[in-house]
Amino acid sequence: MALIYASSALAATVDLTQKVYALTANISFRVAYGLDYRGTNFDRDRFHEVVHDTEAVLGSISADEYIPYLGWIVDWLTGHRAKMERVFHELDTFFQHAIDNHLQPGRKKDQDDMIDVLLKIEKEQTEVGASQFTRDNIKAILMV
Repeated sequence: MALIYASSALAATVDLTQKVYALTANISFRVAYGLDYRGTNFDRDRFHEVVHDTEAVLGSISADEYIPYLGWIVDWLTGHRAKMERVFHELDTFFQHAIDNHLQPGRKKDQDDMIDVLLKIEKEQTEVGASQFTRDNIKAILMV
């Protein structure tokens, strides 16, 4: 808000799209992951890039879907497979960072967020002896 005020005093332009995106991302991060996304490795522009790359990969057509036994070759030659693996590795790294942050002893929290609830479910199942709910399941739920 102070940046918008300062920019208006100087008659400078402000990219409201970027400001609204940053606000939305910060609110989403706090509710879902319990952390401020500006303090992560996915700082502003990087997070925006990862979100767009993820949308591009999820929305693109994979030859492997249409030609089950040979499509992977086309995906490999076009670079689609490499891009898909890179994007999902970045998402996996982020989700692992968020989970590790929640597992730190002495972590301050006002209330439980989505990761806290999912970690409690994982812990309860482990105590009962049914370890069907894993960290990979948590990451998959967070991706949705």
